[in-house]
Amino acid sequence: METKEIPNYVKNFLQTAVIVDEKAFFSVGPNIKEHSDIKVPGRHNQELAEKSYVKIDSSSENLDALDTASIINSFLKYGIFCGVISDWSSDYNETIKKADIVVLDWYLEPNNPDKTLNILKSLKEELFNQDSLKIIAIYTGNQDFDDIREKIKRSLNLHTTDEAAIKPDIIFNNGRVNLYAKPGVNLKEEYENRSIEEEELPMQLVKDFASMTAGLLPGIALTSLAAVRENSFRVLNKFSSELDPAFLTQRVLISNPDEAEQQMVTHIGEELLCLMGDAVYEEKPAGLAEIVKWLDNQNQDIFNFGPKKNLNLEETIEMIEIGLDQSKLKNHKRSPTEGFSKEDSQILDKKLAWIMNSRAVYNNQHPKLDQGTIISYIESDEEKYLLCIRPSCDCVRIKLKTDFYFLRLSQSEEKNKRSKIVVSINGQVSLFEIDFKKSYWDSFTFSPDQTLQYVKAESVKAESDNISYYFKDTKGKRFSWIGQLKSEYTHRVSQHLASTLSRIGADESEWLRRQLFVQ
Repeated sequence: METKEIPNYVKNFLQTAVIVDEKAFFSVGPNIKEHSDIKVPGRHNQELAEKSYVKIDSSSENLDALDTASIINSFLKYGIFCGVISDWSSDYNETIKKADIVVLDWYLEPNNPDKTLNILKSLKEELFNQDSLKIIAIYTGNQDFDDIREKIKRSLNLHTTDEAAIKPDIIFNNGRVNLYAKPGVNLKEEYENRSIEEEELPMQLVKDFASMTAGLLPGIALTSLAAVRENSFRVLNKFSSELDPAFLTQRVLISNPDEAEQQMVTHIGEELLCLMGDAVYEEKPAGLAEIVKWLDNQNQDIFNFGPKKNLNLEETIEMIEIGLDQSKLKNHKRSPTEGFSKEDSQILDKKLAWIMNSRAVYNNQHPKLDQGTIISYIESDEEKYLLCIRPSCDCVRIKLKTDFYFLRLSQSEEKNKRSKIVVSINGQVSLFEIDFKKSYWDSFTFSPDQTLQYVKAESVKAESDNISYYFKDTKGKRFSWIGQLKSEYTHRVSQHLASTLSRIGADESEWLRRQLFVQ
């Protein structure tokens, strides 16, 4: 990837980098006067001063020395602020967790990689728990990349399957550890291109991040996130402290004062949505030009959308530009996804449908039983699924035992016009039909949390350290929390339910109702 090919959203997203190297030094530039006499103030201990100013041998013979001045300047060219830590301690853990790019020396102690491995363990845990995104580089004077890689894998308990595709790099969670050598290191032939000058390292890491986040949807996501980072003041300016008195009034006037915070979160979210929408409209990270690049990268001359449904590259681009109904495949009844991917198109379509109809619920806040909540329970060794239809306004401010009503969900892959949703269960996406028949409604009674005044889910930690949630009714029956539909989908289900219940029956001619006059 050339520098000019690095997408703008990558440059806009990356903001911070941290270098950890015990032999880091800052070279004196041509425009900086070097002071030969530095007087230590009398109130300072001379021994402490000598420890604070460590001189590093920056000669070419010392391959582990690191000129951080050139790296910092190169990072600044990309708008990335870079900090340097030359004397590592656990006090800096939070610092490196906040960085987008982390550069580590392999030996932070003489011939001992333990400090580096401990940092990697901490970063791995953070990437797993917080679902954050980070690229990590080992920039070292050590030439044995295979040994470094194996030690990292063992320490992090990783089991990489696709060795050839990523060697010598290591991919885990949402992170990536890339191995690079400082100038002059004698590497094996297969790793010769991994020796990089200091000033070239930032450009390479930005390219690596771009490669790690390449794709149409990642482009939209990073463009959106970068817009939030860049425009945070606009949101703060709108939700300023000037309005604090009005916010307090809102809090004291609503029946459940604790809900005031979440009300503001909803409105702040709307502001962020506008910022993200504007950024995506302007940058077009998944516009036609980027789609053409994506198609070119597939290295296909022909795209197969089904039996006798082949399109060449130009025809495929035209279909994407004008839409399926105006293309040569206008009567095609199968999902075009099978033409764009070698993977199971049904699974890919279901995953995107699940993202679009379900709301994310993270571990910081326990789910509550609400309109659109999907739960399951075991009956006669069979797992049954339910969708809560109690209106959201009646799911809060509850003080007594309360009945909740549910529609039944049944797994079905049949192609029909019945209402369907996609649900993710233990990482597997499945298609469910919603049964609106009143005779199939279910009702269970729950007691609210007396402080929160809503039915709060309890948590349980599985052996895999994953947290799952469940509700328990007044009879002790346990219901597993599965997910939460987005509000617009929940409202559509409610509207469909209301129209089903309001149907008007009339005695009419069966000949007319069945349209038997049609020959």
